[in-house]
Amino acid sequence: MKETEKVPAAGFALNRLYFAEQGLRLVQVAPEMPEKEAQISFGWDWRITGRRDFEVILQVRVGPCQARPEEAVVVLVGAFSVSGSNHSVATRDFVRAQGPAILFPYLREGLSALTSRGAYGPNYLTPVNVLALMQNFDPDKATGALQLKSGSETDFLED
Repeated sequence: MKETEKVPAAGFALNRLYFAEQGLRLVQVAPEMPEKEAQISFGWDWRITGRRDFEVILQVRVGPCQARPEEAVVVLVGAFSVSGSNHSVATRDFVRAQGPAILFPYLREGLSALTSRGAYGPNYLTPVNVLALMQNFDPDKATGALQLKSGSETDFLED
């Protein structure tokens, strides 16, 4: 038996990635802006799109600073599906931890590619502990959780 055959499958497949939003704009330098450190914020959500399909959404916003007076936003969507019937990871855990961890490198690349075409060159996000970052988000307020609570997605395959 091969070593990889011993690893249980998570039970989810990434079908496609797309950028729902990308924006870069220059802003007027203002005295109240930080000098060198831009304000960075992250967003996360997930939503059910079919019986076995859902999307995980990540967002990064980089605010201006005096050294780099530009604002950037990137919203990345990963379209996933439930594959098979055996899951080593619960859906609610996947959308909150493994899904974002899979998508985060693409979000970082999207930001650096976008800003590389701007006046100040590429903006590289440092590596981030995705599990620690996700602790800041309330999974009960996510679109997918609200869909499940409202009963609008009664046929969604949830563990």
